Amino acid sequence: MSGVLRVARAELRRFTAPAYAASAVVLPMFFAALTTWLTFSSANGSDANLAPGGQRVSVATLEGATGFMEGVSRAFTFLGVIVVVLAAVAVATDYGQGTLRNLLVRQPSRWRLLGGKLVALAVLVAVVAAVAATTGTLVAHLVASGSGVSSGAWTIGSIVPRTAGLAVGLFGWAAIGALLATLLRSVPAAIGIAVGWALPVETIVGATWKAGKSWFPGGVFEAIASAGTTTLSLGRATLVGAAYLALAVCAALAVFTRREVTA
Repeated sequence: MSGVLRVARAELRRFTAPAYAASAVVLPMFFAALTTWLTFSSANGSDANLAPGGQRVSVATLEGATGFMEGVSRAFTFLGVIVVVLAAVAVATDYGQGTLRNLLVRQPSRWRLLGGKLVALAVLVAVVAAVAATTGTLVAHLVASGSGVSSGAWTIGSIVPRTAGLAVGLFGWAAIGALLATLLRSVPAAIGIAVGWALPVETIVGATWKAGKSWFPGGVFEAIASAGTTTLSLGRATLVGAAYLALAVCAALAVFTRREVTA
């Protein structure tokens, strides 16, 4: 376990680079603020300001105990793309730059090496979730009154479990990004496949086949982040999401520990 933690600490130092920091902080802030503003402005606004996904959120929903998180929930796909990119870069860069052999000299245990990377990614994902949730909450309080939404019933204490759910859902995408990076050993290929699936495939197919949202990874992880949806309960989403997460992690470990390192 100590070996995993040492690798995680080393990876976290890598994540302090400006590019990682900007991706984990600035981009989540931007998307959380934008989607929250659009969500609240569309409650009593025109079709020109519809919430992300083209759906107007009712005022009653926004005035619920966790209404301040509705905008962040609708930013989940964008946040998922961010963590997929971060995971793919963190894992596949070692193949592209030829540094994997040197890393294995320092840490010969491959499962500890990949495990440490996943632990570091979990911390990074938690930062993304916390930044997005905090930004969305602040923006929601700023725009609520101007949008005709009462914040009297909001329970700010619920931000902790909702942020935890958001982090778990996002880590599911991070695990998929890590798996693709391990299989393909290429940052562009891993990002292309993950983003191609998350945006065109799940969005288009999910719009025509509603049941698909209950089984597709993105729909399942989004349900976890949103504490359940109208089509998928939190309990079922957690079970299916845990299966996806276990499959992704085990597959990545199996490939990483058995593949020959040639560079």
